[in-house]
Amino acid sequence: MKKILIPALLLVAAFFTACNPDRLDIPQKGVVLTDEFYQTDEDCEGALVAAYQGVLYNVCTEEGASIYAPYRACFDLPGDDMYAAGMQAYNSGLNDEAELAFKNILSQYPKHGLASNAQYWLGEVYTKQGDLNNAKIAFKNGYQNYKNGNKAPDSLYRLGITLENLKDNKSACIVFMSFDVEFPKANAELKRKAAAEAKKLGCK
Repeated sequence: MKKILIPALLLVAAFFTACNPDRLDIPQKGVVLTDEFYQTDEDCEGALVAAYQGVLYNVCTEEGASIYAPYRACFDLPGDDMYAAGMQAYNSGLNDEAELAFKNILSQYPKHGLASNAQYWLGEVYTKQGDLNNAKIAFKNGYQNYKNGNKAPDSLYRLGITLENLKDNKSACIVFMSFDVEFPKANAELKRKAAAEAKKLGCK
């Protein structure tokens, strides 16, 4: 009986203690008085802006990065949308729209995680447009500016192919012959293709 009675008494005591009205009388800690609290739409908007400013500072700035790790994601999201739009346009044959999307990523978010990919696909857009000179520049930038990026090896390989199509076989040979040195950990298929192009051109 005692085993049942003691927990029951504790539960009743907790219930009445928790419902004590004095516990609801919390001292004000803010700077806005209760009777002035968000009286207008402007007040609400100001409070919302202030809240987002706190998020941007604490989560989305270098200063806040020491506390909140995912700050970079705040700025990657618009770039993600641009990249997705660029790839959709590219796959749909809308080269002008794809070109604009990839250029916007590179100009507005040059440190984005997909910037290397955007630089590479910009070169492919120029190739589809028959603009080999700009394709050469785009692939060269993809290799030089984003050497640690996902598409850097592809950019170097495509630079060689573009130089070959521009009849600059000497420069193309330099690219293909240096491929293994520049990217020793590139995938085997890409390395095989670079070696095959070097052999086809008689590179020495």
